[in-house]
Amino acid sequence: MLRIVGLQRSELADREFLLLQNQGSMRICLKGHAILSESAMLTGDLSMGSFAFSEDVHIAPGLYVVLSTGAGVPRWAKTKDGAHLYHAYMFKERPVWSQVELPLYVMSAHHTYSERPEPIMVR
Repeated sequence: MLRIVGLQRSELADREFLLLQNQGSMRICLKGHAILSESAMLTGDLSMGSFAFSEDVHIAPGLYVVLSTGAGVPRWAKTKDGAHLYHAYMFKERPVWSQVELPLYVMSAHHTYSERPEPIMVR
């Protein structure tokens, strides 16, 4: 379960970021997870205050993801204390999170719909 544990707002896109953590007990794939502001959800305008991860990267329980608003190369890195964390980037030129109202939500793509086949009748 991916949760937002920190938010650094800034007037500069390269200094603005979200800190997320896998607080579940299983490894999760980032791909398909989305960050949405409440205003984006209410208005339906996803141009500001939303981001969807496209990276097919797996995050182990307890590990962190830094989502920077600016540009960079997505990669794994180590913190000063040796913990692994994944850097993801939104590639925006302007700040996003300082321009929207809180709260922010993490949406996951866990649920899929598949139609059940018709039961076979045996006589």
